[in-house]
Amino acid sequence: MAAIGKAMNFREPLEDFIAASIRVDKQSTISLDELSPDEWQELRTLLEILQPFKKWTLILQQRNTPAMSANVVPAYDEVLTHLEDQRVYQSSLEHSTSHLVAAITRAWTKLNK
Repeated sequence: MAAIGKAMNFREPLEDFIAASIRVDKQSTISLDELSPDEWQELRTLLEILQPFKKWTLILQQRNTPAMSANVVPAYDEVLTHLEDQRVYQSSLEHSTSHLVAAITRAWTKLNK
């Protein structure tokens, strides 16, 4: 998740670097690393989907905060609700990617057992 966030923060320099590298060496395989606008949007979506997981992971791993049910239950509820909301939202989008909706559905199903 941190790597995606860094890439989002440095999107313009990354795109400039790849474009310049392609201009210099047209045979370079770096063109395979170039992301389309849709791929950048998917990265933004992934960050949004993963945000509660990051939040609760950081909270639950704190040394002075035992991972007891008083902390785990709110984490579980928030993550499950977030996945439900994302599943509905992503499914409703006209240009939704099926693999993303499938991944959200699988995660939701696993947590909902």
